[in-house]
Amino acid sequence: MSPRAAAPAPLPFRALTAESLAAAITACAAEPAHRRRAAALARRVAAEDGAAAVLARVGVVRDG
Repeated sequence: MSPRAAAPAPLPFRALTAESLAAAITACAAEPAHRRRAAALARRVAAEDGAAAVLARVGVVRDG
């Protein structure tokens, strides 16, 4: 999500601790910009018809 700025930067696996994960979750919930961008992204995703896109692609692959 970071490229869309809806969340903080990803945590490297080696740096992942309970404390660093808690800090990242807190940042997501507390930062107004993250909340606004996440809400906007959620609206875009909700408006998509992902199942129809998948079914159309399956039909193309199936029919050659």
